Amino acid sequence: MSGAIGYEHEVLLRDLLLKKNLSFLVMLCPLAVEGHIIHWIESKASFGDECSHHAYLHGQFWSYWNRFGPGLVIYWYGFIQELDCNRERGILLKACFPTDIVTLGHSTA
Repeated sequence: MSGAIGYEHEVLLRDLLLKKNLSFLVMLCPLAVEGHIIHWIESKASFGDECSHHAYLHGQFWSYWNRFGPGLVIYWYGFIQELDCNRERGILLKACFPTDIVTLGHSTA
């Protein structure tokens, strides 16, 4: 899949993101997940509870959204479903890596 998606690894982006720890940034072609365009993906090896999600939302996710546009957050240990309330504003939550990804603007020529 990495051949179809333009992204840079977190280590390479750290300086560009001014010490933010974005998991990866979809740079060359955006993706669509469940009909929503995403430009970045943040991976959290935790459960998305109300307290931690609120802190991440204001400390990281909105900053990424301001810089790069809409994105996806993956909480690997699940999350409280009611927290997935910013989809229309551009921040999606998932409990695993989506299987229904569509690459946009990617040419095979």
